Amino acid sequence: METLKLDSPQGAGWRRINETPAGYGRTMPPIFARKTDAGAECWVVPDESSSNYQGLVHGAFLASLGEQVLYLPLALHERMGVGGGTLTVDFAMQYLAGAALGVPLVGEVECIRETGRLAFIRGTLRQDGEAVMGFTATLRKLKSRTPPGTVSENG
Repeated sequence: METLKLDSPQGAGWRRINETPAGYGRTMPPIFARKTDAGAECWVVPDESSSNYQGLVHGAFLASLGEQVLYLPLALHERMGVGGGTLTVDFAMQYLAGAALGVPLVGEVECIRETGRLAFIRGTLRQDGEAVMGFTATLRKLKSRTPPGTVSENG
């Protein structure tokens, strides 16, 4: 299994985004990301926990990975908004090819348009240079991270 050497030229600028995962995030292998001129890149090696019955990467894993990296162009370019978070309004994906376990998936994610409250995202996950999944999404920038119906300390 290939690893990303963060202290090498190959690893320049990468940082782990799920260092202390909570909840569902604990089911994901380490995910690394870095800022690019166009948005962001992500890097992850799918392991056995990511497999389907055919011994390939499960489509649900690819969908989850795509959804988990949508915010990267906003976060890494410091455009998250006052609440510091986002909500996925819609998410569409296209499975383009099967993906192998143990081979790094590299994602390219960019914000193709942004308004005051919304961001329109597009991305591609590749393995060995071949596109395995494409995705698009609309994100809403949150004013606060307090869930609806929750009483805050400020009343």
